[in-house]
Amino acid sequence: AARTGALAELLVIVAGLAVQDPRERPHDRQQAADEAHALFADRDSDFLWFVNAWRAHEEARQALSGAELRRWAERHFLSFLRLREWRETHHQLRLACQGLALRENDTPADFTAIHRALLSGLLSQVFMREEGRAPRCAPRCAASRPVPRRRPIARPSSPAPSGRKRRRRPTPG
Repeated sequence: AARTGALAELLVIVAGLAVQDPRERPHDRQQAADEAHALFADRDSDFLWFVNAWRAHEEARQALSGAELRRWAERHFLSFLRLREWRETHHQLRLACQGLALRENDTPADFTAIHRALLSGLLSQVFMREEGRAPRCAPRCAASRPVPRRRPIARPSSPAPSGRKRRRRPTPG
């Protein structure tokens, strides 16, 4: 991420994925919650939701008091406690990167840089489906198929006696 110039955004995304999702969606207000969460959406990437929500939360955090920030989170259907946990996780990751002498980018990274850095960390999660074919190319070129339905397992019958008697071991004493 540091090489692609997207470390700042990747720290936000990774910290957001590491904690429980801060979005709240009450059963009786799902439509309102979806509309509030859509303010942070990016039409090209679900990962960029985290970056947009982070920037909005940081702006609000710097401008509002504690009680006002709680109301802001409530209006946007975000859990105040999970936002705080996200922030603490981000801080820990940032300190770890500083310890490794990784520098955060000063200018916002573009879509390609962010996703190239994400992809390098998610290679074991990437699948490629061949058009019109069931097998898929999985990591390390292992063929993969959807999991079939379970069939009852046929239990082997007990082995037939071999005709030999087992020798007993002599007992000591």
